[in-house]
Amino acid sequence: MGHTWSPDGRWLVYRTDDQAAGNGDILGLRPGIDSASIPLVATEATEMNPAVSPDGRWLAYTSNESGRVEVWVVPFPSTSTGKYQVSLEGGSMPTWSPTGRELFYVDAQRRMIAVPVAPGPGFQRGTAEVLFSAAEFSINPSFPQLDVLPDGRTFVMIRAEQDTEVHVVVVFNFLEELKRIMVNR
Repeated sequence: MGHTWSPDGRWLVYRTDDQAAGNGDILGLRPGIDSASIPLVATEATEMNPAVSPDGRWLAYTSNESGRVEVWVVPFPSTSTGKYQVSLEGGSMPTWSPTGRELFYVDAQRRMIAVPVAPGPGFQRGTAEVLFSAAEFSINPSFPQLDVLPDGRTFVMIRAEQDTEVHVVVVFNFLEELKRIMVNR
């Protein structure tokens, strides 16, 4: 996403335009408090897709600092106090579950991945799990086209089509659907 609000509504977190050298950073602004934007993640690399966790403690984003786009997490708003790589095989469109106990992203093979996140004082990443193929859906690293509904299991994505029409696909009970498909193979 190009911008997001912290859950308490105190921070507007956004990325700068990545079309020119030195741009593509993640900044924050506290409306009514800050007179200028505060760099949250600003490096030589291109950072995009800021996503603040539901508890407001973590900021997920993507960066190409390793040579390919990966998903990273830093503490929020004190982003310089730690840094954790979440994706291991490329990653885009980080999206928190409504509970904040999972972080979803699409990997380089265009698969939807879920990574459990343990609550606690530090960021603890669990083992990534492939949920389903996202190959049929639109992947835009600049402006993600993905959301998770409040149940934490229903994804809203845009199906990639050759025509000019936009088709919205809502997947209900995807685990049960996946089980049904796997049994019928």
